[in-house]
Amino acid sequence: MKQRRKNLLKYAQQIDCDTLVTFEPENLFYMTGFWGEAIGLLEKNGKTTIIAPELEVGRAKEESVDCNVITAERGEGLITSIIKKIKKNRVCTDCQNYSVMMSLKKSIPKIKSSTEPFYNARIIKDEKEIQILKKASKIIDEMFQICTKKMKIGQKESELQTILMTYAMEQEMFDTGYKSTLNPLIIAGGPNGALPHAQVTNRKFKKGDLVVTDLTLRYKGYVSDATRTFAIGKISSQSNKACEIVKESQ
Repeated sequence: MKQRRKNLLKYAQQIDCDTLVTFEPENLFYMTGFWGEAIGLLEKNGKTTIIAPELEVGRAKEESVDCNVITAERGEGLITSIIKKIKKNRVCTDCQNYSVMMSLKKSIPKIKSSTEPFYNARIIKDEKEIQILKKASKIIDEMFQICTKKMKIGQKESELQTILMTYAMEQEMFDTGYKSTLNPLIIAGGPNGALPHAQVTNRKFKKGDLVVTDLTLRYKGYVSDATRTFAIGKISSQSNKACEIVKESQ
């Protein structure tokens, strides 16, 4: 975590800033080890502070690494607390909320809105992150093996999803929480496979179906995503040709 913070400050200095403020949960997690509703502050001396509402404070103290945790009221209370701590600093923030940014600018006119320091620091993964991503990929490969054993004619897409998600959660792998989908996975049999982002339905698998299975899950804060296409029973030569082309790309 110490090296991550050094990298963040190095990239902040490249845009003439000495302090970073993060509102985005991914950046907060990278900087502190805590994922939740809070604001993260990294000062030029490396001191790291989390400002969180009361409901999040206990978990923030437990999960964060070498952080000072401060309690503040939700909304304006969080903003007021962060302003008090950074008034004299050259600040960069990843804040994407217009009204919040305007509130910050009133007290800190030269505050910069930029994701560059976070992006540049996070794009190269450290050894711990690499090991997490490798483990996540391994779990997803195991889930594809489950597909080969459990997928069958007459089974609903939703039933297979239940089997896969049960295994995923046993491995501490969870839904990403993306707002654009109602289902954690894409399991699309037959004609449903023509939809790039199909929703899981109660359609039953039929003989000759091609089933697109897209697993996108989060493990220890990191997302792993892979897609495979499975054939149920004997398929036509045309379908087989298409399937082989897809396999090459996957």
